[in-house]
Amino acid sequence: MIKLLHFLKKYLLLALCLFTSNTIDAQVDLVNETSESTSNRTINIPTEIGEPGILTFSHKRQTAGLGNIEIKEILNDGTINTLGKVSPGTSYQTQSYNLNRNAKQITFTLSGTLKKYTKDIKVTLAYYIEQGSQLSEFSVGTPQQEQNLIINYSGLTNNLSVSSDNELFSVTAKEESMQGIGHGRWNITVRYNPTTEGSHSANIKITDGNTELSIPVTGSYTIAHVEGLTSGITNCSQIPISWDSLGENATYHITVLDANNTEIAHIENIPDTNYIISNLAPNTNYTIQVSAVIDGKQTEASTTTANTQNIPISTDIKTESVDSYNFTASWEVIEGANAYLIETYTSDGTLIKSQEFETTSGTITELSPYTNYTYTVKGIVKANGNLFIGKASQTQTLKTHIGIAEILPNTNSDIYPDGFMAKWNAVNGAIKYTLNIYEIGVSEPIKTSEIEVGKDFYQIYTNGLIKDRTYNYTVTAYEENGFTTVATSPNITVEDIDIYIMNENTEYNKSTVFTLTINIPIENGEPELLTYEHSKSWGGIQNVKVAEILKDGTENYLGSPEQSTDWQTANFQLSRNAVKLKFYTTTGATMNKYIRNIKITLAHYISNDNAPQVFTTNSSEPDIIEQTVNINYSNVTKLIDVELISDDKSFSMEINEETKLKSAYGILPVFIKYNPVSSGKHSATLRATDGNDTINIPLTGYRLDINNLQSNKTSYTTIPLSWDVIDLSDIIYSITASNEEEGIVVQQDSIVNSQYIITGLKPGTEYKVEVSAQIDEIKSKAETLTIKTMALASPEITTVENITTSSFEIRWSTEEGVDSYRGIIYNEDGSIKESFNVKNGMTENVELKHLVESGLPNTTYYYTLESVVEDPVSKDTLYSAPLLSTTFNTETLYAPTTIIANNITNNSFEARWSGVDFAYKYFIQLYIDKLNEDNIMTFIPFGDPIEIYASSENTMYSETIRNLEANTQYYFTVSVNDKAGNEAISDKESFTTDEITTKIENFGSIETSIYATNGEILVNTTKDSIIYIFTLDGKLTNTIKAQNGLNHIPTTLQSAIVRVGQKQIKLIIR
Repeated sequence: MIKLLHFLKKYLLLALCLFTSNTIDAQVDLVNETSESTSNRTINIPTEIGEPGILTFSHKRQTAGLGNIEIKEILNDGTINTLGKVSPGTSYQTQSYNLNRNAKQITFTLSGTLKKYTKDIKVTLAYYIEQGSQLSEFSVGTPQQEQNLIINYSGLTNNLSVSSDNELFSVTAKEESMQGIGHGRWNITVRYNPTTEGSHSANIKITDGNTELSIPVTGSYTIAHVEGLTSGITNCSQIPISWDSLGENATYHITVLDANNTEIAHIENIPDTNYIISNLAPNTNYTIQVSAVIDGKQTEASTTTANTQNIPISTDIKTESVDSYNFTASWEVIEGANAYLIETYTSDGTLIKSQEFETTSGTITELSPYTNYTYTVKGIVKANGNLFIGKASQTQTLKTHIGIAEILPNTNSDIYPDGFMAKWNAVNGAIKYTLNIYEIGVSEPIKTSEIEVGKDFYQIYTNGLIKDRTYNYTVTAYEENGFTTVATSPNITVEDIDIYIMNENTEYNKSTVFTLTINIPIENGEPELLTYEHSKSWGGIQNVKVAEILKDGTENYLGSPEQSTDWQTANFQLSRNAVKLKFYTTTGATMNKYIRNIKITLAHYISNDNAPQVFTTNSSEPDIIEQTVNINYSNVTKLIDVELISDDKSFSMEINEETKLKSAYGILPVFIKYNPVSSGKHSATLRATDGNDTINIPLTGYRLDINNLQSNKTSYTTIPLSWDVIDLSDIIYSITASNEEEGIVVQQDSIVNSQYIITGLKPGTEYKVEVSAQIDEIKSKAETLTIKTMALASPEITTVENITTSSFEIRWSTEEGVDSYRGIIYNEDGSIKESFNVKNGMTENVELKHLVESGLPNTTYYYTLESVVEDPVSKDTLYSAPLLSTTFNTETLYAPTTIIANNITNNSFEARWSGVDFAYKYFIQLYIDKLNEDNIMTFIPFGDPIEIYASSENTMYSETIRNLEANTQYYFTVSVNDKAGNEAISDKESFTTDEITTKIENFGSIETSIYATNGEILVNTTKDSIIYIFTLDGKLTNTIKAQNGLNHIPTTLQSAIVRVGQKQIKLIIR
């Protein structure tokens, strides 16, 4: 968008003044020849006055005259132009011609007879307003451009005026630019003063009121744009830009837009042609617009884009210095970064400090001594109120130096008449210490000691000092690399100091009968000696009684010292278990009693509460048993001396010097190690003394070795154990057995022999067996043996084979030592189908034939199989973990599908069908259809089923069925049975027997018996013959070739005539 200058004044020159000072009242004639002439004549035109315009003259002829007058003009260059010919009349007529403005002469040529007359010849000044110079198109980059316009004029009768129809084009003229009154040229200044960029046009109009001259003018105004705008090499917060200069008068404005086209910066009145834009966000795309301001007008902005960079990773990082608590780091400057961030981490990666610095170095303070740290440096950019942090530099590692020793304050118990206790906590990382003792006012140390490291705190008794003098000490700690730190103690004055747990200056004033109970501050230690001052009013009756109250509530009466009106001091020995004091009077007491300055000293003693000490260990290479023996002390005046008295090297001791007399009362732990060199009982005495009091602590150790713990061959459920006997009287043993799943399953104590059989265990299970020894109440550590019972191997099923419709075969590998196998067959719903037992050694391939009788086709089964053994020790019957099979299906028993009635005769047909898998037998059943009592057609079996055994060689089967009735429709099915009797039945197939055409043969007399029963005709003959069966109306329905003996003939007739040989009988068949 082009920004217009806001200060351009608009003006419109609506009209210009006339520039002639004289007004022309009439037309100017260059020639005014009034004379009459009858001859040819030439008229000169005075061109110095002006240019000719119109020629007018009058003409006539003499009466009866003939001919013409020819008028010509002669130009300045000699050219002759014929203006015309006139044929005059007998009276004057006026004729006019327009002359060429270059004409200088006019000629009149007469022709014909008689006279021709010319007169009143006039040549007027030419009348015109014309453009005398061209205006070129204005094309400017700055306003106020102008051109000069020349207007030629002649023959004016009014003043000229000039105007513009567009205010962007102004016109001005001056009167003195006129060169003459009648003709001349006029100089007009045309100025182009655009206010907006673009193309503009106008019409410059000049008029004298009669004629108007319109001159078009055009102009285009393009404010100069900033050219060559480019960005330089950016950094994480700055973009340098530069552009071409638009001259000395130009200044520049910069606008910065972010990726959302939001203005984030605007800078004005930049005199130079380069600038660095700062305070930008890292890794961001910016749009930068630069416009110029020239003579108050702003150009349209030029645009470029640039990206700031990511904040670079800090480089050249140096750890400049490290002490115990601080470190200083430096790094290379990051161009564009406003600040830097040091992040300090502990060795486990925990951030502990995050500190910002504005320069390229910084110091991190308040760190822990002798500690590993890491740190990184990150660049920071701050832009428009936002904080951007760069990626971390490469991690730097350092370790602070050792710290300054912490001097522990002294208590009264640490100060003695000839010295004091120097105490400090250990300095982590120190390899040694130097202890220097100074007398105040003396520059050199009076004592120097080197102290080895290895303790948590140090307590060094310094004696040989002078009472009532003041001292201090320094502790110098040394690091392995030579770095040292020095700690200085407060001043200490060597003197005798009483230690009180209570020192109360309160004065109590009690009247007549009273009870005053005061708590003893036992948190300061245990009480020993009570001291107080007492008195009473004159004439008072009864002394104050004193008692102590113990922790368990027991009240002990201490006494009732005689009182007077003067202050007196009383002392009573207190129990170490006292927690309260009781001052009181009873009935009859009078007047006031006074008590003040109650003091209780700290008890003095050395004791041991957990004696005697007993140690136990076992094994051929015994552990070193460590126990702590606590020596209780209170208000001792010197260091406690501890000694181990023993002729046996099985005991040793160690005392941590740090714990010796750390306070006015406490516990001194003595670390006792029991490392017996032989089995048996060992004794020693631990003696402790401060020079005044001594205690002896008995130590007893037992080494109870369980040696050569072993097990003979295990069984499935037992583990036999044995070990070397311990030759000590009253020794007994304990045994436990445990496994990971159940924990302890066997625990047996008070075993007197060194042999034992653990029973009731699980086969194939690993047990942890522990055997320990015990004498009196002392029990040794257990000796451990890990052992596994014999494993009862589960059978490994390899295949399930030969699956039929009703059976399958399980195969598995036998295992050595297994007596038998138990299997359980399950239905799909989990109910038990069958179970079986197979003795080992019978066969590896077991066919479960019991499934043949009861298995079902296309049925899902699964089974488990277990090994069965008898434990050789416990004689228990044991079962292995059951091995579970995957599910499987028996085969489907399909009914025959291809059934054909073939070779049909009047009394027989051949049944044919295709064989099916897993068939054991086939059955052919004939049917006839018959109305039942409900008049519904039903199928009734015709005869018994015919049984045919399946053959593995046949794929097609056939069977001829005889003794049928002629011309009768029959139906038959073929069913199949597997070995288990499962059955599948085919669909019914129908056929019709043929009619009988056979002649009746006469076999003569045959001994025959004929009768009927249950849908059958029974014929018993003595020789082969033909049996004829007729309906009662004599129609032959069947012929059967009878064999010697009883013949069964099924029939559908309810009555029939049967003929055999010559014998014929009528039968009613039921």
